[in-house]
Amino acid sequence: MTTGPTSKKVVFDTIWAIVSTKQFTHAQEQKLKDARFDLVSGDKNNPADISIRMFVNRYLRFNPLVTNDQREDLD
Repeated sequence: MTTGPTSKKVVFDTIWAIVSTKQFTHAQEQKLKDARFDLVSGDKNNPADISIRMFVNRYLRFNPLVTNDQREDLD
């Protein structure tokens, strides 16, 4: 899900707002780590997954329409 209260970015931003105050519990810190992992890594088997690595792999890295020169320009 890309929008709404359960989107990965919204969940991460919500917990980051708590942890960035530097007054948080261990459970909140762990929730931040889990939210970050979920936002970055995602689920390869879910075609609706919007995590960063899944996006890069689907639309840039393994896209036959993206040339090697274009990939080099992304660096």
